[in-house]
Amino acid sequence: MTRFLVLVLAAVCAAPVLAGNGRMSLNGPEGPCFAVVVVVNRYGVYNADETLETDHGAVVVNYDTIGGHNAIDADLVKVVSLPDGVTADPMEMALPDGETGRICLLEWLGG
Repeated sequence: MTRFLVLVLAAVCAAPVLAGNGRMSLNGPEGPCFAVVVVVNRYGVYNADETLETDHGAVVVNYDTIGGHNAIDADLVKVVSLPDGVTADPMEMALPDGETGRICLLEWLGG
């Protein structure tokens, strides 16, 4: 029973953390990124700021539907707020309908 419980907890802890409406999730470390914001452009109109909590503090990403909900326009995604000591790559993107974008969150040492 203990082994089963450990496996279940490991699976739950490894799952991405979803923001408000499920268009954005926060995945764990990947390469140089301490976290990755995964953004999905789904059908429909959505205009909002999403706040994702990281070990370094809150990251706020704006999602803006462009041109309604047709399949020929790319929606705009922009990082609007980062905690001190954190940078994002990219800071903004045009995300075509049905596509998934990724924003790498990195520790910033200054310069």
